Amino acid sequence: MPTAADLIDCLRSSDLLDPAQLDEISAELVSDDPQELVNRLLDRNLLTQFQVDHLLKGRGGELVLGPYRLLELLGEGGMGQVYKAKHRRLQRIVALKVIRRERLSQDPEIIHRFQREAQAAAQLFHPNVVIIYDADQIDGTHFIAMEYVDGIDLARLVFDRGPLPIEQACDYIRQTALGLQHAFEQQLVHRDIKPSNLLVSRLPKATESIPDYGANRWGIVKILDMGLARLVQGMDGQAASFLTQVGTIIGTPDFIAPEQARNSSKVDIRADLYSVGCTFYFLLTGQPPFTEGSVVEKLLMHQLDEPEPVTKLRPEVPEAVAAIIHKLMSKRPEDRFQEPRHLVDALAAVADTLKATATSAVTDSPAAACENGAPPPNADMENTAVVEVTPLPADPTNAQAVKQEKAEEALVPVAGMHVESAEKPKRIAELHGHRGWVLALAFSPDRNRLASAGIDGTICLWGFSSRLPSEQRLPLAHDGEVHAVCFSPDSKLLASASGTIDGKILLWNLEGDYPRQLACLEGHMASVECLAFDPTGQYLASGSSDKTIRVWDLSPQEFNAKIKATYVLKGHTDAVLALTFGEDFRTVLSGGRDGTIRTWNLGRLWGAKSTILQGQSGEICSLCMSGDRRFLASSSVDETVRIWDLPNQQSALLTGHSDVVQKLLFPPEGNRLLSVGNRGQIILWDLETTEKMREWNLGMLVNSAAITHDGRYVAIGKGDGSTAVFRLYPKRKKTDDSN
Repeated sequence: MPTAADLIDCLRSSDLLDPAQLDEISAELVSDDPQELVNRLLDRNLLTQFQVDHLLKGRGGELVLGPYRLLELLGEGGMGQVYKAKHRRLQRIVALKVIRRERLSQDPEIIHRFQREAQAAAQLFHPNVVIIYDADQIDGTHFIAMEYVDGIDLARLVFDRGPLPIEQACDYIRQTALGLQHAFEQQLVHRDIKPSNLLVSRLPKATESIPDYGANRWGIVKILDMGLARLVQGMDGQAASFLTQVGTIIGTPDFIAPEQARNSSKVDIRADLYSVGCTFYFLLTGQPPFTEGSVVEKLLMHQLDEPEPVTKLRPEVPEAVAAIIHKLMSKRPEDRFQEPRHLVDALAAVADTLKATATSAVTDSPAAACENGAPPPNADMENTAVVEVTPLPADPTNAQAVKQEKAEEALVPVAGMHVESAEKPKRIAELHGHRGWVLALAFSPDRNRLASAGIDGTICLWGFSSRLPSEQRLPLAHDGEVHAVCFSPDSKLLASASGTIDGKILLWNLEGDYPRQLACLEGHMASVECLAFDPTGQYLASGSSDKTIRVWDLSPQEFNAKIKATYVLKGHTDAVLALTFGEDFRTVLSGGRDGTIRTWNLGRLWGAKSTILQGQSGEICSLCMSGDRRFLASSSVDETVRIWDLPNQQSALLTGHSDVVQKLLFPPEGNRLLSVGNRGQIILWDLETTEKMREWNLGMLVNSAAITHDGRYVAIGKGDGSTAVFRLYPKRKKTDDSN
């Protein structure tokens, strides 16, 4: 548009604004610059940026479809486009689904089916179903106008935040069942229930009236495409969602009922209930019932196999809730709930159990802390959210600093103290930086930094040298999730490991104002699960799902060339999950999914011999060496910890955890061991007596954990993308004679 006058002419012909509005804007212009006109239109919210972009390209005629003015593009897929639009006369905001002409022209019968199905869906009127307002065609363009929902779908919510709190997930399923019951009474079956077809809207403002149909603090669930899935099946030849697939992270085969995979034309509401069960499973675990295999293999799994029990992936899920999911996912339709209302009744019956088992995860979840209690639509997680932050004391470097720290925060002997008398750890920071699970954490040896890595492939560095933690986000260099991070002994390097098949390890230089990538170590043929630096920081060991261990020489001169592994250690029969070094780089200890702990003695001519430590049973989860390199601690899935006296070839078993131990540390203050379990149980052990000295309970699931070298601070990675930092010991009150 060369001039403002040209743009005004385009606006008049496109019918986007009323004539009076155009006259008013035209009278205010002081120049013929089209950008001045654009700025005025945007400032007054008379046009959207989407509309302006079309106008400046001379495509204003595409912004009106019958009585609707298109405001912005919401999504696009194989079936067509979805727009946010406004009805010109009624001034009602709608979601307008415009079907591609070529999809309807493939079969003339499709047009009649489109009209019949849209008419049937328009009969639905329920707060938990997206309402259809209109279905029509203009000049051969068919569209459906339906209720616009300002919110987020459950697939995206779980992807962004991780598994939902139990009570919240149950409420979303209850609302879904209420909507399906209404459809069942109208003799409609959805055939494509899945998280991405369930939208959660915001609640009304506090000053607005709240409907009496069960809306609560987590938002109102709206079923999308109710009654239209069968239409799309006929048009597309497969069970695919009518709405665009943009943003969808889970495909239909993950949620389809066994009988529907065989013959979708004869299924009833019980097929939808099976899909509800799969969705329930997804909301609580963050994954579909069957995670591996091709589409055909997944369809067969729904027919023949049982998924991993939800209580194994999420132990705190009440048995009553797990039983509901199991019943929903019964292979035979007659073994499921026969109507959605029966599911509503079952959830009501366990309401008291849900309230009793509700944990701090509800209040910890960012989704529960939003305005009006409803989840935000694709909220930006880039910024740091901090609550009650206390900076970590600097690591003492001289005698005066040691004296001062001991006066402020000494570790008080608590031998024999029972859990009931132990003071609860203080949460000093809540750090939000990832979308989804935090998979790996590590404190730097100097305690000034915490590295966190997520399933979203991002790595954050949190600084604790000031009152408020600072955040640095490393450049997104990994193509997928990150499974391990590790600091060098001098805190100047960070290693990060890819959780994807590329098996890459990246080295980051942390000196200077901004971290920069130094090198990329390649050689593993599968995901890298663990990393460890030797005591000098010259060597890095990596363990992988390819069953090998690689030891890399990180001498400074090597950074200018491609780094190759000095040693490749083979012997484990399954993935290597834990690593640590002995006295020097020539002794490496490893633990694997095969249940073995191996000690590798590296020769000078690149040879290596290994011996197996006998005694630990089950998959090895963690390894840790004591400061004097005499003792090794190991944990496994059998919920035990074992201490190995390596010089004397003896071991002792520590029992007391009620869950799998994920992290181990030998604090410097004497003969002790600190262990962190998957349910937030932390135990300080006396290694002379093999008894508990102290015990804490954080009351949360632990996706990942890190402990400062002195055992005073613990970081916990959670499923919602946040990291909680706790101080285990209270500050000692200063006395008159303390300095």
